[in-house]
Formats: sequence, structure tokens, C-alpha cells
Amino acid sequence: MPENDKWFEYTVERELSNMAISGSITMEEYREAMFSKGGPAWTKALDTVGKQKAWKLAGGFLWMDFLPEGEIKARELQQDYYAYRDAGDLNTFFDKYPEFEARQQLWNWDDPEARMKYYMRSQVWNLYNELSDKERQYYSDEFGDLFKNAFLSKETRSYDAIPVETMAGWAKAMGGDVPEQPGYQLIPEAFEPMDEQLAYMSRQFDEQRAALFGDDITQLESLYYSIPQDNDDRMLFTEQAPRLVDYWEWKAMFYGDNPDFARMKLWEDDPLIYAPEYIQEQVWDLKAARARYFPNILQKQSVYYSIPKSERRAYRNANPDLVEYWDWWRGVKEDNPDVAPYLGNREDFFVKVNADQIADAYIVKDIDLTEWSPEINYALVNYHLAGGKLNKSARSYLHMQWSKTDQSVPFERWLEALRYAVDLTVTQE
Repeated sequence: MPENDKWFEYTVERELSNMAISGSITMEEYREAMFSKGGPAWTKALDTVGKQKAWKLAGGFLWMDFLPEGEIKARELQQDYYAYRDAGDLNTFFDKYPEFEARQQLWNWDDPEARMKYYMRSQVWNLYNELSDKERQYYSDEFGDLFKNAFLSKETRSYDAIPVETMAGWAKAMGGDVPEQPGYQLIPEAFEPMDEQLAYMSRQFDEQRAALFGDDITQLESLYYSIPQDNDDRMLFTEQAPRLVDYWEWKAMFYGDNPDFARMKLWEDDPLIYAPEYIQEQVWDLKAARARYFPNILQKQSVYYSIPKSERRAYRNANPDLVEYWDWWRGVKEDNPDVAPYLGNREDFFVKVNADQIADAYIVKDIDLTEWSPEINYALVNYHLAGGKLNKSARSYLHMQWSKTDQSVPFERWLEALRYAVDLTVTQE
């Protein structure tokens, strides 16, 4: 491109940055115009540059100068930029003044790779912010530590540490595009997109949850679980926030109808994570049935156990569905012995090993399972209840524990004794 043409393009791009800084166009409109060299924003910038040249030509004899609003604001922000830069805190500056990034791009106006990196960075943020909660979790894990530390984290963020090919791969995996630039070829790094059906269900879940229960329902749920389990404040909390109970019942029904999605929502501290799929689906079906046939029943049950015993008969008489639920729930557990342990409270899932449980328990009589991690306990429960296999990490951990014993019995013998020494408490709830 001839120098005169390149300089003219620079002045148009500078005007685009002024428009972004002044707020007359959005940052998204700015980025689109910068890459396409067309569209309404580009045309508007061309028109403004033409007018500026006319004004300068007409006012040259009167020493007139013409400074657009965005140019004035950019010059004011530049002083703040240098102050934040010298303090080593540019991330805070750009969080406070995102529009200044438009001006920063002029410093790289003849560097296609720098421009592409800036564009991809913006696109990744836009795409990521539009994701559902579960999609964000999936892509954070898929993209790895570089994404979590150099991109997401405010404390460790370092965009310069991320190759442009990696950023382009992130954008492409999340459904973005990689625009072409003359004289510059970019091959995105390969990442695995989330399954489309699961992504769709995840978005449906988030949208329905927000529409039915409000955007703050997850924060409300977090507040509830921050209260100790046996604290009466939990019941008071749900009495003051009944939509939280409604949300749990709706969620139980959603999980029952969408087991693949429910499986995706399992956390590492959930006992179900190590259970066979058929047990997982039975649990979700039964909890969905409880929500459908006995609405608000767990809240009533909490109230029942919180009142003095002398008042409970009157409460039962006033709430006959409570007795009906207890009979039904007891039958559910009796009819589904493999599922029953997973229908209780998570906190009560394990108890200390009972040395008299079986004849071989003396081998592991001094072991307290509550001192081991939840992951190991859940793996043992799966091994005990469903006859499943131990995963490699659990087996390795258990072998390490065995090596601390006197090793009077072989590891497999010790493991078998440990398996049958697991004592499960099946709670009513």
C-alpha cells in the first residue's frame, strides 16, 4: 500500500478510536470496523476525517486546530495510563477504561499479529461472557491453566503470555470466527468444543432458572449452604426465602428429566459421582418424583423436627401429607437397597468403621474413614455397594495407606477387608 494511502488509513482508524473513546460507537462496532474496513462505523469515520481535513485547510491561515471529543478524552486518559503503567497495574486501568484499548491499537496499526491478538482477546471475552455456568466450567477445564491464570484471573492475568494461535483456538472452540487479514495467516490451536446437546441443555437450565427464580438464586443458595447443617438458621433461612425451596424442587425435576445434564453437574464432593449410571438415574428419578408428588415436603419435615415433641402430633394432623411421604420414602428405600445410601444427606454419608461389622474387620480396626478424603470414601462406597472398580488414584492412595501398616496381610486381602468394613448410614432425608 502506498505511504499516502497507509497514512490515510491510519487517520481513519485513529478517528475510529476517538469514536470508541467518546462513546459514539461501541467497542464491538469499533473492532468490526477495524477488521472489515467497512460498515456504518467505518463510513462515519471516513466522513469525519474528510470534514477535519476541510476544516484544517480552511482554517490554516487563522492557525485553527480541530480536536474531536474523543481525541481530547484520549489525551486526558493517556496521563492516567502512564501512571497505572508505572505502578505496574495496567489491568486495573483497562478494567476502568476499556475504551482506551481502541487508542492502544493505533500503536500497533502496522502489526497484523498484534491486531489479530487484540481482536481475538476481545472475542474470547465476549464469547465466554455469553456462556452458561456449565459451559464456562467446561471450557475453563478444556483450555487449562493458561486460560485460568493468564486470561481469567485478575491477579495473574498476562495477555502477552498467550500465543495468538491459542486465543484463536479458544474463540473457535466457543463458536467464534477467525477473520482473515491480507498478508497474515493464522492457524488456531485445536480444542474440543462442548457437546452441542449438553451445551444447549446448560443454556436452557440457566435461562429457565433466571426467569423463574431470579438472577440471584445461586447466591441465595450459597448463603444457605454457608450455614452449618445442624444450625436452626437453615430452616429460618428457607422460611424467609421460600423461592429457594421452589428452586430446589424445580432443579430436582429438571435433573430427573435430563440425566445427562445432571451427570455433568456433579461435583467432586458429591457421593453420586462414583456411582454407576443406573444408580445415578434412579436417584434423580426418585428425587424428581418426590418434588412432583410432595411439594415443599422437606421444608415441612424440617419444621416438624424443630418443634417440641409435645407439638408434633398436632403438626402431623395438620399436615397429613407428611406421614404419607414418610411411608412412601421408606418404601422407596426398601425397594431400592442399592440406591438407598445415596438418598440421604451428603454430610451423613459416612460413619466411622465399626470393627465388629464383619469377621475380617480386625485387619482395619484402627482406620477412621472420616480422616480420608471424600473422593476416597466415595470410591470405596462404589466399590462396596455396586461392585465397581477402584480408579487408579484411589487404588494408589489406598496402597500408600496399606504400606503404613505392618503389612501382615497382602494388599488385596487388606483391601477386601477394608471394602467390607465400610459402614453406611442410611438417613431418613
